[in-house]
Amino acid sequence: MRGIPCIANNLKINTSYLKQNLTTEANMTPLSFNQYLTAWKFLVVGKKSVQLPPELVASDLPEFQNWQRQLLQAKIDANNAGHTCNFNKGGTPSGRCAAWVVANGHTLKIVFNAKDKRQQQVTQTSRDAYHNIDFTTQRGQIAFIIFDATRSNQDITRKEIEVRYGLGCNQVTGRVKELLEMSEKMPFEFFGKPYVLQVVTTRLSICKGSSNVPNEALRWVLVAGER
Repeated sequence: MRGIPCIANNLKINTSYLKQNLTTEANMTPLSFNQYLTAWKFLVVGKKSVQLPPELVASDLPEFQNWQRQLLQAKIDANNAGHTCNFNKGGTPSGRCAAWVVANGHTLKIVFNAKDKRQQQVTQTSRDAYHNIDFTTQRGQIAFIIFDATRSNQDITRKEIEVRYGLGCNQVTGRVKELLEMSEKMPFEFFGKPYVLQVVTTRLSICKGSSNVPNEALRWVLVAGER
């Protein structure tokens, strides 16, 4: 198991956090999503951890979307660390949404159930006001890559997305074009807040294979009046 420390680092596992926060199975205190995600990462690299539940139920759609984004990132981290990890999603006409990651025989699954008519109406109102992002699609993944840079108070160029995440030039160019055009019509919703994608500056790309020609730098911008 000599490779585990490196793999654990790639999967972003905080060992001290796990020891301090993950309860034993004998202690019936429910764990949080983040704690179960950490436990799943430990199991993937072959370390002992708590037993994962059959599924975790999100309290609302924004929470489910947040968890789904984290599962997708965990899948990317696991693949980068040399594991075969799959991300899947599903749903039913009744409004039940599900998403899960599987690696080395360990599954972490999340679900969201539309509880009543009022909740469904609120969800529909949100859909009417904003674009919703499916993070399992290529467009959604690129949207999240840009949003991740935005959260770090940075911008990112198309070339940097292409090189850092191993995506094709045409893929990145096409999806960014779609996101920019859609932003002109209405905002996208990230964690309950409206954002639009904008070109905020031009600069040299900082990545392998970049040229001396300035590139457009992208960033999600919070709609004016929102905090």
